[in-house]
Amino acid sequence: QAPTFATTTGSLFEYDFEDESMQDWTGGGLRSDSASGIDYARGSYSVRIRANSGTASILTSPSFPVTGYSTLNVSFWFIGRGMNNGESFELAYSKDGSQQWTVLEEWVRNGNVNFVNKNWYNPSGLAIPVDGSSSIVIRFECKGSFRNDRVYIDDITVEGQL
Repeated sequence: QAPTFATTTGSLFEYDFEDESMQDWTGGGLRSDSASGIDYARGSYSVRIRANSGTASILTSPSFPVTGYSTLNVSFWFIGRGMNNGESFELAYSKDGSQQWTVLEEWVRNGNVNFVNKNWYNPSGLAIPVDGSSSIVIRFECKGSFRNDRVYIDDITVEGQL
């Protein structure tokens, strides 16, 4: 399913991973469902990233067209599973076709941006400066130390500010 669009402050891309595809995102582990409801924020599916798993450690967006915008604001839901103290995941962006990445935020279990396993969190308003770029790609990367270190990502929203 293609992203949806709105005109509140510019383009609004929403990814809930509820259909049968990854909605043009690449990498990541499984599109996860769970009868218990713990591994998705809303609906029935999320995407799992896990440490030491090659491409399954990183979830990368399609390229967002950003000409005419000054800032992108990113919001999403996440839950950690099996992450040990000091392990983390990060949100980064690229303005050059995924050659160079800038870390926007890092979430460390019991660290500078605290989270604990088995609790859902909803970071919002994470601002990416557009600075004249024509497109931006974002990615989530799990930085745990074992394959059992997992983060589930759900309901990603990317809003363009004019």
